[in-house]
Amino acid sequence: MALDPLVKKKSKKCNCPAMLYGAREQDNSWVVKSVVNEHVNHNPTPTKSNHISMYRVKKITDTILNQIVNDHDSGAPITHIFNNLAGRRNGVENIGFTKKDMHNILNKRMRLRLRDGDAAAMINYLDRMTKDNQKIFHLHRVDKSGKLRDVMWVDARSREAYKYFGDVVCFDSTYLTNKYELPFSNFVGVNHHGQTILLGCALLSHEDAETFVWLFRSWLSCMGGKAPAAMMTDQDAAMRKAIRIAMPMPQTRHRWCMWHIMQKFSRKLGSLNDFPQIKVALQNAIYNSLTPVEFEEQWAVAIKTFKLDTKEETKKCYKWIEGLYNQREMWIPAYVKHIFWAGM
Repeated sequence: MALDPLVKKKSKKCNCPAMLYGAREQDNSWVVKSVVNEHVNHNPTPTKSNHISMYRVKKITDTILNQIVNDHDSGAPITHIFNNLAGRRNGVENIGFTKKDMHNILNKRMRLRLRDGDAAAMINYLDRMTKDNQKIFHLHRVDKSGKLRDVMWVDARSREAYKYFGDVVCFDSTYLTNKYELPFSNFVGVNHHGQTILLGCALLSHEDAETFVWLFRSWLSCMGGKAPAAMMTDQDAAMRKAIRIAMPMPQTRHRWCMWHIMQKFSRKLGSLNDFPQIKVALQNAIYNSLTPVEFEEQWAVAIKTFKLDTKEETKKCYKWIEGLYNQREMWIPAYVKHIFWAGM
């Protein structure tokens, strides 16, 4: 029988009573309810936390990861990459992760995590479907060792629907909760009844600009080279770069999905004492401004009212807010309302 996740449990290692209990609020922010600092039956050693697997992986930031991947793609062996990184960090102990961690994460990014035979079975299935219906389109590519890397497919119904409802396309890439833990991506549109329609799918080995460029170009080829008039994605620099490369500009207008951005407000600003009031003020500027000038004025008032740019406790949060403001033409309604978005 599975353990009840709501039951408070002590450490399995040494029955230590030290704990921190938090609860999620209605706005998705977290609040600490109780803390016990005493370690009554052992001596805690904070430095050993660096050896915990999950802690080590978190040390591999996006910047470090991109550097590792670029070096590896250029032909450098993992040992050489690791030693160079250790030299720049003044010692292996300052890296925060092991050579094995680096090897594992490179393997995870380089190919789809399919079980034995599953990749071949999937490609064979798509091939059979194509023989039965030549309007079904699929492409895949493999890595240097011949293992499946990326695959995309579009069925006949999606290709036909795109001819009529391909003006606005939303591209979403997210991790599905399944045994493969694969990044599943899809292209969706909206028909004349306001219903969501599927326009293509893909399984990707990793989410970087080069992979997205391959996917977007493959998808456009499937659709006869006809690019959408408008395209919506989440706030991802790799996607933005890929769209600039793969989509004909300025024919395709790109914007970020505002829903994804608004979901981050609680996580980024939820720790501030005045968060409820700040959120209301910023939302008022975002949703109620009719022109860019009006938005900029209301946004400036909100920043000044809560001193987000000057108070010490808000400086870190303000960097994120300032970044959103600097990219306001990518997501604020007042800047994109003149373009048809099909209600997305």
